[in-house]
Amino acid sequence: MRYSREHSEATRKRILGAAARLFREGGLDGTGMDAIAAAAGVTSGAIYRSFGSKDRLFEAVVQDGVERLAGGIGRLRQAAPSAWPEALTGWYLGAQHVAAPGQGCLLPSLTQDIARGPAPARQRFEDGLRQAARAAAIPPQPAPGPGAAVPPSGWATLAMLAGAVLLARAVGPGETQSEILAAAAAALAAGGEG
Repeated sequence: MRYSREHSEATRKRILGAAARLFREGGLDGTGMDAIAAAAGVTSGAIYRSFGSKDRLFEAVVQDGVERLAGGIGRLRQAAPSAWPEALTGWYLGAQHVAAPGQGCLLPSLTQDIARGPAPARQRFEDGLRQAARAAAIPPQPAPGPGAAVPPSGWATLAMLAGAVLLARAVGPGETQSEILAAAAAALAAGGEG
């Protein structure tokens, strides 16, 4: 049976969403194609038809994740030009994001898997990460061509946010987690002044 283009695209999006959540929760090696298929409500054959392999599916998840990060930062900048750093920090270091790795940013959840993963996924990650770091730079930076330098403030912002969430998730809810998140928020706020 041949499906319409719309049906195939909707299926692909469901698979991508399920895979993103499960990879973030269980890692690349800890997530099987059967589990992804069950979560997406499709057969494993549908995954292979849509993506070809687990590595290609992981690559698509990585690309989608870094594009969403860069796009989300860009939308915050547009919605609140003078308050976007506080909005980004508030969301990223917020209790809901910290408590739900499967629903959040891929940086604190998948970076280790990306480092050990297939080269195409690492390249997609690097390309998208550079774009997200440019978007996170203070002051705002125009979108230069590929390979252009990223302002240090963009790298520092992403590293502080992702690192704080990674540490906060590792220690779990409680006083230490609160201290980590509050310290990162204060450091980011101080870095954006002046």
